[in-house]
Amino acid sequence: MAKKKIAPTPMSNKMKLRLNIGVVLILLAFLLYVVANLVKLSVVKADEMKEFAAKQQMSTLDINANRGTIYDANMEVLAQSSTVWTVIISPYHIKAEKKETVATELSNLLGVDYEKVLSLTQQTNQYAIVKKNLTKPEADQVRKLIAEKEYTFITLQEDTKRYYPKETMASQVIGFTNADNEGQYGLEQQYNDVLSGVPGRILTAVDAWGNVVPTSYEKQYDPRDGNSLKLTLDSTIQHFAEKAINELVAVHNPKGGACAIVMDVKTGAILAMANYPTFDLNNRSKIYSQLYLDELANPTKLTHDASGKAVYQPVEMTPEELKAYENELVARQYTNKSISWLYEPGSVFKIVTASAALETGVQTMNSQFNCLGSINIAGTNYNCHKKAGHGVLDFTGMVANSCNPAFINMGQLLGIENFCRFVDMFGITEQTGIDLYGEAPKSIYYSKEKMSIVDLASESFGQSLAITPIQVITATAAAVNGGYLVKPYLVDEVIDQNGNIIEKTQPDIKRQIISEETSANINTTLEAMVQGSTIDLKGYRIGGKSGTSQIGNRKDGRYASSFVGVAPINDPQIAVLVAVDEPRGSEYYGNAVAGPALASILEDTLTHLGTSPEYTEDDISSMEELVPNLLNQDIATAQTELANRGLISVIKGNGQTVVDQMPKSGVSVADGSKVILYTEAVTETEMVPVPNVLGMSLVDANLTLTNAQLNVSLDSGNVSDGEMGTILVNGQSISEGVNVPIGTTISLTYAKEIIDLAE
Repeated sequence: MAKKKIAPTPMSNKMKLRLNIGVVLILLAFLLYVVANLVKLSVVKADEMKEFAAKQQMSTLDINANRGTIYDANMEVLAQSSTVWTVIISPYHIKAEKKETVATELSNLLGVDYEKVLSLTQQTNQYAIVKKNLTKPEADQVRKLIAEKEYTFITLQEDTKRYYPKETMASQVIGFTNADNEGQYGLEQQYNDVLSGVPGRILTAVDAWGNVVPTSYEKQYDPRDGNSLKLTLDSTIQHFAEKAINELVAVHNPKGGACAIVMDVKTGAILAMANYPTFDLNNRSKIYSQLYLDELANPTKLTHDASGKAVYQPVEMTPEELKAYENELVARQYTNKSISWLYEPGSVFKIVTASAALETGVQTMNSQFNCLGSINIAGTNYNCHKKAGHGVLDFTGMVANSCNPAFINMGQLLGIENFCRFVDMFGITEQTGIDLYGEAPKSIYYSKEKMSIVDLASESFGQSLAITPIQVITATAAAVNGGYLVKPYLVDEVIDQNGNIIEKTQPDIKRQIISEETSANINTTLEAMVQGSTIDLKGYRIGGKSGTSQIGNRKDGRYASSFVGVAPINDPQIAVLVAVDEPRGSEYYGNAVAGPALASILEDTLTHLGTSPEYTEDDISSMEELVPNLLNQDIATAQTELANRGLISVIKGNGQTVVDQMPKSGVSVADGSKVILYTEAVTETEMVPVPNVLGMSLVDANLTLTNAQLNVSLDSGNVSDGEMGTILVNGQSISEGVNVPIGTTISLTYAKEIIDLAE
């Protein structure tokens, strides 16, 4: 039976009315919501939305700030930023048929690989860098191309590039910047925030296709240039230090390089900091020093023979390994040896032990010690460098003779507690805090809790601990300046863009370690130590201490050689440290290896600072040297012999053997004179005019003639002792203006210009 369909109940008019009202209300609510939001966005948040819309259509272009300049103590520029340009293209706007032409033109103009430029033009974006760091002439050529061809898709963006006018000078101290203009290494990294400044911006409205459109929201925020630094570093003294280190390296060829520091002992200001190997700040990706070039050409590996002696064996490398090794050497040359090298200081450290012994009273200036040639501590035997022993020494004699048993005895008298206390107070157990990136984080030493009396014996004469050169010279400064430990520093002033000094470094005295009386007594002993040494400069009162220590195990045959000097020792102003890492050859003692370089730096620096020598008659009579016969000797041997006589060698030619010399052998010349060593036959003698030195002091006359590549011989004069006055030149053997061969000796007569104290 079929199911009967039920017809739908018709909607009443009342229900229809309700439904219609509901729909209308919903529509009204939705409409009110839309209107409310439109009002909110267009009225309440009008400014905010306009800014948001503008941002969506903004092109942002950064404007780099000019990095601050780095000056030396005399406002000579060491690092500065110069304006350069970056070439940018918009590949999106280059028509397909133009891409090859544009790539060819830019490749030829900029010296960039054609395929590289072509690949850039084929991108679909609106920003691609073709080349950075264009000079002004290069940028002008690009501008000419843009104007002639109406290339609106090429733009030039102004930028800055760091430039170092003195190239290799103080390279590890200054450091450099990377491609993003951020400081890397040295002062550039240490003071990056000070030097960087704040970059600016240009906000430009663009349409959907990247075209600039007029808008009221275009803004430019100018950059704020970085502040500049004025250093304590003096370029002239830095030159003296680097010259002396280079001459040392030429003679002793140290495997690990060398360094020198010049410090103001009263303030801690660093006047010079030289390191070898060095590098060219403007071409830092290349190996600069001959030491590393030789190592790259003939790689070696440290091994030991059957006796335990160190031997460097040649190593075969694949091209890939050789390239990796080259990169390693490039990175290694950035290392600042003066603040990062940990080495056993050897006898230089005896200054600390002697200071502690006097200050605590376990030794006095009248103390005596009988050196028998060795001393035994808890079954360990320590020998004196003088096998027969020194016999009875007073305190000054202990220091002057650098007697190891005497200093071991001092350490035992001090005891572990006192010794460690003074090691700590002299700053040996902490960083100096110098304002320079790269200082070694921690020295190596026995703590009080772990030290035995045998360890105490070793450390008391500078072994069994490792510290940095900057720690050595800082401790030395404290010992001689009245006992005050000062913090070394390199930045003297921070200067703003208008030349105003906004920050001035004040000397930071950390603490007084020893009394001024103890310090004065230390100076007396250090002066006695240098008499007859390689740094015994005529006319100056110098103090100092040399040191020689072993590297690796005691059979290695590798050494660290150093010498620290102080002048004038009666009123210390400067300290100079020269430290050499593994000199090669027969000489390795600090006096022979580091001494000549130290003497050169001291003498040049004292003269530069206006400290004139005061000669006695005995000084003058011993100021001359006979030039030895160097013919047929190899260069290294000849240089060593000259250095031992206090004479400077100048090499002419590329040979390895001396074939001629000037002055000839047997000629008497002043200390510090230059001997020209010819390694190739001379076809034409080099001539120079003789300057006028009449009326000059002996120092100025010697400097003038030396700068003219001439030598000095002191003929005769009247310099009676007991009278105040300056010794002046009153005669020269060859008249002014006469042309003579370089290296010619000019004989001088002199007399003392008497000062009448009654006036």
